[in-house]
Amino acid sequence: MVVSKKHGIEDLEQFATDAIRRAGDNALSFYGKGDAGVKFDEGLVTEAELYLTEFFQNQLHAHFPKHRIFKNDQEDKEYTHEDKRYLWVYDALDGVANFQAGIPIWGISLALLENFWPVFGAFFMPATGDLFHARAGGDAYWGENRIRMTDDRVIVAPAPGHLPRMPFWKGDALRRDYHLGKLYGRF
Repeated sequence: MVVSKKHGIEDLEQFATDAIRRAGDNALSFYGKGDAGVKFDEGLVTEAELYLTEFFQNQLHAHFPKHRIFKNDQEDKEYTHEDKRYLWVYDALDGVANFQAGIPIWGISLALLENFWPVFGAFFMPATGDLFHARAGGDAYWGENRIRMTDDRVIVAPAPGHLPRMPFWKGDALRRDYHLGKLYGRF
């Protein structure tokens, strides 16, 4: 993987995680506000997706004006060493049915390709604050905790100084019983 001298992989990753966290903050203003009188509030989802996509595009062009964003009708076959070699793939709302219904299992996904090769990806769940990210050829993380796979399970290694916890779990809260959390933690 070649990274421009103007911006290294750490700069690109920092931009990505900052941008999806800010987009997540904006998404929360639409979250769970679907019309209860309809099964699926397409108007809310469309408004939120358009707003969040424009927000990300503005962020990207302010930081990296020559980088591109993937569009469905885009055909790209050109290999280049210039800044336009970076292509961002952004999904403003992944899990739209949950989003509009107020169910916290939804998020924002973002990936970066360099000359058609994956560089890294991130998935942020604003309602729970969980951020999952990985670098091509590197480790995967849930927040600061490293994730690794075995043949039959996912193992999360807590970051130094952090206590282990379950994904999406924020401790005792409405409908989140402490004892149930302890039972889940045994799996």
